[in-house]
Amino acid sequence: MNSSIKKLILPRFSLIVILIFLFLSSILGVFYFFFVNLSTDMIMLFLSSRIFEGQWLAKGVMPWFNPYVFGGVPFGFDSALGTLHPLNIVFIFPYPFSLLLWVFISSFFFLTGFYSLFTLFTKTKIWAFLLTLLLFFSGSGVLLRMNNPIILIVIAHFGWFLYFLKNIDKKGIQSFLPAIIVGIFMTISGHIQFVLYGYALAFIVAVLFYKIKPIRLLMFFIFLGMSVSWFFLLSLPLAIGSTRFGSQIGYSDMGKLSPFQLAQFIFPFIFGHVSNGSKWNAGPSYISVVSPLFTLLMAGAFLVISKVQKIIFVLIMGGIVLLTLGIVNIPFFRAAGQAVMLLHIVGILYIASREKELMNILHKIKEIKGWFVLATVLCVFFAIIFLTPLFSKFFIFVYMVTKKKSLGLFFDEQTIRAVGVLLGQSFAVLALMSVSISLGLRWKKYFLPVLCVFIIIDGMILNYLHNYFIPASILNIKVSLPPSWNTTLYRVQTESDVRPYFGFNTYIGDVMFRPPFSKENPILNQEEEKNREYFSYILRLLPSSWKSVGGVKTVQGYNTFVPMKLAQRFGTPSADIQEVYKDILSRNSLFLEEQNVTHINSIDTSRITLTDPRWKEMGVKYYISGHKLSRYTLVKEDKNIFYYEDSSVKPIYRVEKGNEMISLSPIRENPNEIDFIVTKDMVGGNVVVNINPDGFEVKEKGAPLDFQIKDFEIIIPIKKEGTIKFSYSPLFHLRQTFNRIVRHPGSDDF
Repeated sequence: MNSSIKKLILPRFSLIVILIFLFLSSILGVFYFFFVNLSTDMIMLFLSSRIFEGQWLAKGVMPWFNPYVFGGVPFGFDSALGTLHPLNIVFIFPYPFSLLLWVFISSFFFLTGFYSLFTLFTKTKIWAFLLTLLLFFSGSGVLLRMNNPIILIVIAHFGWFLYFLKNIDKKGIQSFLPAIIVGIFMTISGHIQFVLYGYALAFIVAVLFYKIKPIRLLMFFIFLGMSVSWFFLLSLPLAIGSTRFGSQIGYSDMGKLSPFQLAQFIFPFIFGHVSNGSKWNAGPSYISVVSPLFTLLMAGAFLVISKVQKIIFVLIMGGIVLLTLGIVNIPFFRAAGQAVMLLHIVGILYIASREKELMNILHKIKEIKGWFVLATVLCVFFAIIFLTPLFSKFFIFVYMVTKKKSLGLFFDEQTIRAVGVLLGQSFAVLALMSVSISLGLRWKKYFLPVLCVFIIIDGMILNYLHNYFIPASILNIKVSLPPSWNTTLYRVQTESDVRPYFGFNTYIGDVMFRPPFSKENPILNQEEEKNREYFSYILRLLPSSWKSVGGVKTVQGYNTFVPMKLAQRFGTPSADIQEVYKDILSRNSLFLEEQNVTHINSIDTSRITLTDPRWKEMGVKYYISGHKLSRYTLVKEDKNIFYYEDSSVKPIYRVEKGNEMISLSPIRENPNEIDFIVTKDMVGGNVVVNINPDGFEVKEKGAPLDFQIKDFEIIIPIKKEGTIKFSYSPLFHLRQTFNRIVRHPGSDDF
């Protein structure tokens, strides 16, 4: 390895930088041992899937299939879940220690990767360090992206991927190897939308900053495409059979930013945050959190670049802004506002490459120190005005004089006061930035270290106020099901996944998106915030994908892909909905109106009752409810949780022979395989397995058996006694999918 390549592949870290990165990563890891973000994607998607995977990895089984949600769904090759990434091995350890390890490693990988990348552009390592912190504490960094770690882990690969990308202009195919290796791990790490953002970012950086020859760049992407093609091919069956594949245009229109939200680049709290009661849709998918220092430095970088570069800058950044505003829609992509991450990274690369010019502006223009002193005074003044009742009193006075009427129901003094607090907090951050720059200009030797301190303080404020944390221990769910329940042969459905205005998602909505002027009594009162009794109660109802962790089979779930045929099966309201939900209808007369639902992560059961016969068809015998049910048999009551069963339900594994039905208990069962012994007296009947049949092979002693499939059934004629093995195979699923598309479209027979 020659010296130039060695220098590129092995960046020279100073000991102090490594120690700081280790310290930051350790602090975050320990923090997540005790606390987690209260977000649906964190709790219902990431933690449940990773703990489920870790449980089976510890037993020596890689789960290619998850039989516990949606009546069964492919798991290993989910292009938006990242189940194949090597880092998942840490989840063989108990939660929350496993989460501590995952956060520590991910954070360190994020920090070292982006630091290495920025050193390629900066004159000094402290400038690269400062910009790494600026990104780390932004909305594209670890703390906010921990609301969906499946996205965070993809972004964590970007630094090293872009760093090694510079090497591909060297002679020889071997120069591609480091970037391709990181690119493969990035591709299988998490959410496919952000993987594609990573590819786009690589193209921008290669062309705009590295000036890589087009033929070398094309060759690199061809080799990378070949290297990851296996993953995309094996992920196709799940995607094609999902609701995302058939979603309407409204799906890709979700989560876009409003043009007004660009104001957050200056006023970070103007549209609310989750900690002060001003919860105007302030989730991480709908905000563009970034330090105002980033905006200031990016504006400075724009001023010092050439005219041609200014045009390129406007085209690139303008294109990204159009993407975040949803003006340019990409099919199957949603939450367009999250593309602001591209703007963060490209903007910081511009800032990194203009270190010398920016320092000249700050240190050589005599008047600039006075401007920052004036800015500090003004920001402090406005912060005081907005944070005190002065703003709301003055606003109401002006409103009543000009409009000659009092404020309305949803536009009252409490609302105006909340807006004032948000503006005041934003001005307080701006004041802190102005003070930091003023002090740095006074003591020029310590200018960059002072800015680093500001970034850390500012970042902690931004991330604390834009996040909501709960104790990690609360997710150690312990549920005691009735001992008579056979959860091997029957499914369980919980009311928390079905009943409207009840359950986990309602709790999240009440915390995150509740406007300060709402007249409804909140779920999250001071007592609840202190003790979490209601939240613990919701978790004891085993919501959604946490049944995977408990090894309980169910129909509902929360996942990156939802089987289309299951969503269609539950696509119409229950016949008894008006009777069962009459209390809801009395308060909301619009409840039964037709909804435009895209079934993104779960099937829409908001118009389905627990007494609907479709649960029975899916093998649901047991029900866990927070309300009393009239149709089923009560077998247990425990602290306002009711356990019911329906004795008329057929087992999901059975033999049907004439009018006779025999329960068929498996002799071996794991996520990928189910083995049954069929005896002589069963010959002439059919083995019926109620499961999502796509991708399953049926064999006896290694020889394939003929079988028929329906939407959620596999039917095998029994011709002789022996052992029948059902096994899910990603390769067979792929072959089956192509078979349907090319040779037998619409056929269910194989």
